[in-house]
Amino acid sequence: MKRFLLTFVFAVCVFACCHAVKAQACVAPLEYASDSDVMLYKTDDIAMQYCKLEIRPTAAGYFAVTAEIAVKNNGDDADVTFGIPYYFYNGLSQVSSLAVNYKGSTSKVTKLNAVKNEELGDTAPFYSSYYCWNADIKSGETAYMYITFTASQRNYENNTICIDIPLDVLKYWSNKSGSARITIDSAAVNIYSYDRNPSIAPSFVYSDGKLVWKNDISIYNGNLTVYHNVDYSVIYKFFSNIYTSGPQKEAAELFRTRQYDAAISFIDENVLTEDINFVFMKMVCYENLGLESSANEILKTIYDKNVCFSADNKYDISEYVKKRMLYMYYSSIDGKTEELLEAKKNILKTGIESLSESKSSVFMTWAKEELNSLEGESSGNNNNNNNQGTGDPTQKSWLKEISEPVIITVGIVMIVVVIFCLTGMFSGMNKNKKTKARNVKR
Repeated sequence: MKRFLLTFVFAVCVFACCHAVKAQACVAPLEYASDSDVMLYKTDDIAMQYCKLEIRPTAAGYFAVTAEIAVKNNGDDADVTFGIPYYFYNGLSQVSSLAVNYKGSTSKVTKLNAVKNEELGDTAPFYSSYYCWNADIKSGETAYMYITFTASQRNYENNTICIDIPLDVLKYWSNKSGSARITIDSAAVNIYSYDRNPSIAPSFVYSDGKLVWKNDISIYNGNLTVYHNVDYSVIYKFFSNIYTSGPQKEAAELFRTRQYDAAISFIDENVLTEDINFVFMKMVCYENLGLESSANEILKTIYDKNVCFSADNKYDISEYVKKRMLYMYYSSIDGKTEELLEAKKNILKTGIESLSESKSSVFMTWAKEELNSLEGESSGNNNNNNNQGTGDPTQKSWLKEISEPVIITVGIVMIVVVIFCLTGMFSGMNKNKKTKARNVKR
């Protein structure tokens, strides 16, 4: 009986763990169409059970990706071919430096051309070439792999940069596959850097700019594209396009070459601060020099003014600057007195009203969650969450991350453990009674 209970408890625990960490990434199931060509195909028995995909954008024009995946073979022994598209978006966003570690060894990766699989129909995604590797997976075996690569970021209109992840290949794994967990996290991207709606809304938005997509979204409806701006690039391009001559252009060039001390002196010497846009540039220079108090003093004077508005919409970065200044002004207020909490709430309320949903949805999601948190603190109803970082999920939202099957499973485990303990206790009591009875007879 004890062995049965222990086995049952172990099996239930394994079931809970498997259902708690389902996920996938942009890895496609492939088969050879010829000796040198591959094609996408629909697997029946090969399921991608788990993947943790982390994306780190850089200011150098590319993003780095780390993926940990687990693929289970529910059929016969098989030599499985995996592939990652060479380009993520219509010949753009090129992948490079791909490396795969399987069972402690580096797998051989080969770039192969692709052909269409007519059996999948005209709606199937087509990528002209893939980085491919193979893995022998026994029947019932789960193969764990660690994958790293970089991909170039695609340039979009108005200096916006795109992160593209092709999720449309995922539906060709077995129907027993899980859902996706994707994280974008980088010091190069702030919460105000995101531009317009991502193609798939994130599950969680953090104040430091981290975005997370989890099981509660459908990833099979299309690819994930996230739009963002690089602070230095957006500001420089705006100034270089608007101010094409004279000291204004020289100031923009000093900013481009990151000569921030020289740029501040040049702006003052040439009285460029009469133009509110150059007051903003001076503030950013102070920030990059780490002189936060000087930057905050300027911020207070220009926060309510129109900065970087342009008659030419092609170079208008006013929405970006609004988000940037709103975030910096809000973050500059430190403390939790009732007066400071009210000031922070007013900043967020008025700031949200000045933004447009189509260009600032991610930022507005964060701002609204932050506002709700502040209102809870000021009313005294959220004292237990005061130690949480700004923008982090609340206890309520964190609980939403746990699926109902896992909660039910954990409950079953607890009940079984209690039954197991009670059984052992009563068994011990019966043994003691029998021992005492034998001693009395003697």
